[in-house]
Amino acid sequence: MTAEPLEHALDRRGYLREPDPFPDPLPLVLRTAQESDLPELRRLDEAVFQEVAYPAFLFRQLYDMYAEHLLVLDDGEGHLRGYVLAATTALSRESWILGLCVAEERRRHGLGR
Repeated sequence: MTAEPLEHALDRRGYLREPDPFPDPLPLVLRTAQESDLPELRRLDEAVFQEVAYPAFLFRQLYDMYAEHLLVLDDGEGHLRGYVLAATTALSRESWILGLCVAEERRRHGLGR
């Protein structure tokens, strides 16, 4: 048995593919984070969580440890509008959501589901 890609597991009901009642000019893309996303991830996390945001070094460590489980919502214009960070056991039988963030202007659209 093979594991299902995390993007598909998190979007099982197609929320990211359904038409948005308040569409942006460019649709959001759920993709695996890249190392170049780290400064923008930090900016987004600080904007949303303020004084309880992850410190920059922790984002670096989480990316190094869980890169394949760190997904971002990319608006295509250089800004990230959300992220989800998951961790999976060695046997991939259990997973945990370690972090979930949606930019304030993108909330109430089902993205956190």
